[in-house]
Amino acid sequence: AARAAGAAGDGTESWPFVVEPGEEVPETWTLFGSDTEVFAGSCHVKGNLKSLGGALVVLGDLTIDGFYRDDIGSILLVGGKVTVGKHVLTKGFWLSGGELTSPFVHLDFNQGFAKLLGGVRTRLLYENDHGGSRVFGRVEADLVICDELVLDEPRHQRPEELAGLLSIPIDDEDWKTLDGVRRALESGQSPFATR
Repeated sequence: AARAAGAAGDGTESWPFVVEPGEEVPETWTLFGSDTEVFAGSCHVKGNLKSLGGALVVLGDLTIDGFYRDDIGSILLVGGKVTVGKHVLTKGFWLSGGELTSPFVHLDFNQGFAKLLGGVRTRLLYENDHGGSRVFGRVEADLVICDELVLDEPRHQRPEELAGLLSIPIDDEDWKTLDGVRRALESGQSPFATR
């Protein structure tokens, strides 16, 4: 069943809904394979969101203060825009109707795909083997590296250009460099060179 809009007046619910007095708010909220959460309005996650095969449906906008990370079989459906404060790593299924905004967006692995209907605004958009993925509309990014991602306005940038964007050490293996980007963002540091 869908949840009604929160009492805040703007229609946005904060997740989680109930924290007992004296209970610490976890830094990361996790959806497991059997979990399905549905929000009739917008949703604001005050921390990180990790999905281990779970499903999240938000009919309005989704705001995540920290990072979003999912695994194979995870489903994210958002009717509006998605704003993620630190980074996005998705290996699952993603459909968003509005713009996706995050410093780093990584579409990874061939068992999922993303349909980003409102475009993307990011410093780094990196896609590898996320077949069937497409960005509709405008891509505002300092660097786009992709092998299967379809863009309305194709951009052909090479992985070697990554060194010019980042202020952190570059490894010969891209995945190690991308992990470094995520670690820096998660610790509140910018991995990006000054513009």
